[in-house]
Amino acid sequence: MAIDKCLLEIKNVVKDLLTDDEINIVLTKIRSKIATEQALKKSDINEKKIAQGAIDEIEMAQAINKRNLADDTIKIIAKANHIIENFKDPIKGVKALLVSIEDYGSGARKSIGNEQVALEEKFLTDFFTDLEKAGVTDIFTSGKFEPEIYRELAEIGSTKSKEARAVAQVMMKHSEIIRTSLNNYGANIGKLDDWLTSQYHDPDKLNGAAGRTVTNWREHQVAWRDYIKTELDLERTFSGSKNVDEILDQMYLSLRSGIFFKSEGLEGVYGSSSLAKKLSGERVLHFKDADARMRYDRKFGSDTLRESIVHGLQLSARNIGLMNGLGTKPKANFEKLLTILQKHYVKQDPKFDGKLKYDQFKNEFMEIDGSVYQVDNATGARIGMALRFFQGTGKLGFATISSFADLATYMTETRFQGRGLFTGLAEALGQMTGVGKAAKEVQDVLQVMSNTTVGTMNQKMSMRGDMTGKFASLSNLFYRMNGLNWWTSNLKSAMTTGVARMYGMKKNLSLDKLTTRERNILTLYTIDSGKWDMLRTISALEADGKTYITAERVSDIPIESIDAYLGRKVSKRQADNFRMDLQISYRNLLLDRAMHGTPEPDAAVRASLSRGWKRGTAEGEMMRLFIQFKQFPVSIWQKVVGREMRGYSPDESKKLIGSLSRSGAIGLTSMIIMGTMMGTMSLATKDLLKGKTPRDFSKKENWFAAFVQGGGLGIYGDFLYSEFKNSYGGGLAETAAGPFIGDLSRFLKMLSKFDNPKGMSKDLLSIVEGNTPFLNLYYTKSIYDYLIGHQLKEYLDPGYFRRMRRRNEKNQGSSYFLTP
Repeated sequence: MAIDKCLLEIKNVVKDLLTDDEINIVLTKIRSKIATEQALKKSDINEKKIAQGAIDEIEMAQAINKRNLADDTIKIIAKANHIIENFKDPIKGVKALLVSIEDYGSGARKSIGNEQVALEEKFLTDFFTDLEKAGVTDIFTSGKFEPEIYRELAEIGSTKSKEARAVAQVMMKHSEIIRTSLNNYGANIGKLDDWLTSQYHDPDKLNGAAGRTVTNWREHQVAWRDYIKTELDLERTFSGSKNVDEILDQMYLSLRSGIFFKSEGLEGVYGSSSLAKKLSGERVLHFKDADARMRYDRKFGSDTLRESIVHGLQLSARNIGLMNGLGTKPKANFEKLLTILQKHYVKQDPKFDGKLKYDQFKNEFMEIDGSVYQVDNATGARIGMALRFFQGTGKLGFATISSFADLATYMTETRFQGRGLFTGLAEALGQMTGVGKAAKEVQDVLQVMSNTTVGTMNQKMSMRGDMTGKFASLSNLFYRMNGLNWWTSNLKSAMTTGVARMYGMKKNLSLDKLTTRERNILTLYTIDSGKWDMLRTISALEADGKTYITAERVSDIPIESIDAYLGRKVSKRQADNFRMDLQISYRNLLLDRAMHGTPEPDAAVRASLSRGWKRGTAEGEMMRLFIQFKQFPVSIWQKVVGREMRGYSPDESKKLIGSLSRSGAIGLTSMIIMGTMMGTMSLATKDLLKGKTPRDFSKKENWFAAFVQGGGLGIYGDFLYSEFKNSYGGGLAETAAGPFIGDLSRFLKMLSKFDNPKGMSKDLLSIVEGNTPFLNLYYTKSIYDYLIGHQLKEYLDPGYFRRMRRRNEKNQGSSYFLTP
């Protein structure tokens, strides 16, 4: 059949299904396919078969669209009904769905934001476990053999390196897992040899494509476009399109803004079942060969393959979590959900008229779809990122010592679970010393991946997506060197294994035989009697004489059990999605309880702090500077205090004052007492590291300092208490406004001392010390002070050390056992 006649037939067949523009896309695709096969001199070119394949693809896309519409409608109605049945206040119900709340209620902690993080941990843990089983974890994390790994990814067996081949095979396995999961949620991704993970493009590098001295963004756009054209397989990427430059220019505008930080359901997934989106989505960047992709990654993407893969796994987790919660078109479906709730609640109370609108929840939604991490202004984002980097790596060297108070919050979390305060202390110390560490097979399944292994920033003292590129890599190195990565990952691993064992010990009991606390915690994650029975009969792991509920074998749940639970027949895809949802729910339970034990910002905390302001905007960068170091105390307030105030069910204890119950009052009191005790340990350790004797705790000021240090403020307590003022010269108002504002204020005051050059130099030295990366590490600070810092200050301000010694003796009752 002649090509033109064949194309005419296709146009007649699809004219009722597609717009003219979509038909032209299809025809261009077919012409390109035929031209490609002719260029390869294939003897069996069958134009009609190629055309029929395009028609079949169209019909499949239409069928998937209809199925997705039905699935989305069912999902949104179910979510709306859940909120109506379980929440008197729909505002809280919607926030529970998006980012979680601390109030007791069914699904209060089963949020999209929490489950995205749980999926990240699952994907990363599974990936690195497979690397370890293959004996190539060091090869992957160290960056060795990266050229060979790229080539093996393009063609298995193309190199002589067995290690590179093993890494590539693990990567391909997990790429296929993600592809299958996305398809189960409504995508239509076919197998591609080079579809490994989402391509990572560093906005900072894209915005400097023409050189750092160039300020015109269009020059960067042209430089990027001209470079990438030399590395791409243009025919495969653009299918014969004649407007290649225009397409690349549009891609640049999206990529430079950090569009890949945003998850949009199928709108942001390659292989979207929307035909026009799918066909344009097939215009992924196909590189000439493995070396071409590696060169591009080095120049405009991640510096290492590890960073690129971790980013791809995290982005996939975010998208799958979003689609699991809100379907294939999250924002549109969310607005439909609000419409349903609005119509229901306004009949009961007119005050809800206008309240259940998107703007009411914009901050929370921007957090879960990642749009708050997009770059609005590249220069502003780069400046803000640099300032936060120097503030963080210049001032958080003692963060791990300040984190001793985490043991107190860990203990109060195990008390909340019904396991007791001192069980928590023994569990945490056992994990860190190795004495009570769970068996390796349990750790492989449940452990929270260390930031040291994964290569991402520590989330305790930073916001997700806050830094990229070199700043992110150096920040991660800093948190490795000060031990905070090791500390937090060990505590989180201890809690996940502890909770898994708590439920493993009860695997033979039905839900109604569990304690009230154990049942109520399951309720927070919508794990009811039927789901509990599935978990306890399928996913128990026996190790070191103990039983753990891990959920790694949820895939073994028979489809008949799912049919019985739902009360209807389900397809294999629906059964797979049910299993995935159950596994995510339980993984979320484990990780969420761990993030209460060693508090770090969750989606609710991040949304309340970022306020929906994007990176690079004046408001966004000022807010990020203002909240720097405040994430931890805000996490304590919202998650730990909020849990004790509102997290107990009405049947557990009588209310004392307002929403505070007897159990909550005991929990808060325990946290204050234990936190203050840990605060004394933290302060004493810091004193010793600084060459001082431990302070005199007969002075009430020192007890207040311990309370501030251990009572939820942690590292920020250093800034609000006089210790910060003594070290860096900042006042309460200045430091409360954020470390950068404090430093800026001190710098402006310094400029007024032109008549006192030595005093001005001393102030400048203090500012420089507080903003020099890695100088303030707990094991380098004293070395610097005693060899250099104190001498410089003594020279610039004679009698400086004598006055500092007297001040410490008077205020803290401590003396220096080391002198400069």
